[in-house]
Amino acid sequence: MSQIDQVLAAAKALADRGKLPSVALLKSQLSNNIPLPILIKGLQQFKAMPKAEQARLVGQVEVEAEVVIADPSPEQAVARLTQELKQLKAAYQQLDERLTRLESQEKTA
Repeated sequence: MSQIDQVLAAAKALADRGKLPSVALLKSQLSNNIPLPILIKGLQQFKAMPKAEQARLVGQVEVEAEVVIADPSPEQAVARLTQELKQLKAAYQQLDERLTRLESQEKTA
């Protein structure tokens, strides 16, 4: 799925939920970092489409739109947070060790 297709699918999903698609809403809904010019171009294309063409668009990208906009599963969120916690603990340990070395150097000087 191209970036424009992702923008079109996200715009249609927002419209289906009764929200007026905007650049800000699209940017918040899309999981990857799509460049702003692509977001604007996709939104302009979506707004220029007749309703019948929008309906055909949904048939083509409906499943992929769900993947693009879907929130991470609880398991994925826990795994991400666990990894982040490990990284923070390692950084804390490094800082603590560095502080201990600096304090011991200060005492000997």
